[in-house]
Amino acid sequence: MFRAPTHPYTQALLTAVPEPDPAHRLDLSALMEGRASNPETWPHPFTIDGRNELGMVDLGDGHFVRAQPSADGELRSAAGGI
Repeated sequence: MFRAPTHPYTQALLTAVPEPDPAHRLDLSALMEGRASNPETWPHPFTIDGRNELGMVDLGDGHFVRAQPSADGELRSAAGGI
């Protein structure tokens, strides 16, 4: 999950984690835009809008993501074949 965050919500949360460097400012923009917590605005294949059936997709190596099962191969490629 930390090596290859795939889900948009996970990506937004990880960008908000502070760096142990006082010169590095926190970036909360992904969270503050409101899109991170609104499943209707997540990109395909993660969108939760009542029209798509979602399930847990196994990306390998114990990494699962909730998405449309038909995007299995696409997600594995994007995750770098974890």
